[in-house]
Amino acid sequence: MYWEISVTILGLAVLLLTIVVVPVLIQIRRTARSADQVLERVNREMPAILNDLRQTSANIRSATDAARSVSRQISTVVEEYQAIRGKAAAVRDLLKSPFSVPAPGGLLPAGKWSFFASGFIRAIDYLRSRKR
Repeated sequence: MYWEISVTILGLAVLLLTIVVVPVLIQIRRTARSADQVLERVNREMPAILNDLRQTSANIRSATDAARSVSRQISTVVEEYQAIRGKAAAVRDLLKSPFSVPAPGGLLPAGKWSFFASGFIRAIDYLRSRKR
């Protein structure tokens, strides 16, 4: 009698285990199929994605090189502008001095040169305002 009860309990345990395990195995099978489909899609699309990344990287490198070049050119222009501005300030100071200014035909009063210097300074200021 104990044998019969233990065999019945064991049979019920196996039946319950089978009832629980079968849906789990079915779900594992579906998940494996789904994962296989995803991996196939990734294998198909990955080369195109990598190619796009390479092109993007090349474009970024090209843009960076261009930006460096423009930056160097801007630095050169700024240095030249500062040099011209310094020379213009020296000319302005010279023209504002009470002394005469040497000219090809002789000495001219400083007042006649101040008109030229003010025009020159205005031109530089105009160029500077256009860069902003």
